[in-house]
Amino acid sequence: MQGGTALQIRRANPEEYERVRDFYYLLIDAMEGAPFSPGWERDVYPSQDFLRSSLEKGELYVGELDGQIAASMVVNHAYNEGYREVRWAFNAADSELFVVHALGVHSQFSGRGIAGRMARHVIDMAAPNYV
Repeated sequence: MQGGTALQIRRANPEEYERVRDFYYLLIDAMEGAPFSPGWERDVYPSQDFLRSSLEKGELYVGELDGQIAASMVVNHAYNEGYREVRWAFNAADSELFVVHALGVHSQFSGRGIAGRMARHVIDMAAPNYV
């Protein structure tokens, strides 16, 4: 990690709803007009209901630098029906899948490998299920 403190990845608490929502608002505003924008919109995706539900289920994670949210994601076992049509290299039960949703890193923190660290965190979470 370049300079500063290390990224701290943790499960967010339901009481942090406004803080998480505001992070996504800032992220969406920062991406407006960007050439590779994911097309997210305030209160559409990720929706407030999705964020609240994910927080209450313990599925929303944040990556913090110096106490500021630099990244956020939702990790659960839910996926779109289109995934069922894919021929995967192995068969796994839904409970064995770890699906990442709404992974975002604020542009202020880009180029620091934060998205990769967030993804590595998910892999580490899944590892005990396969060892």
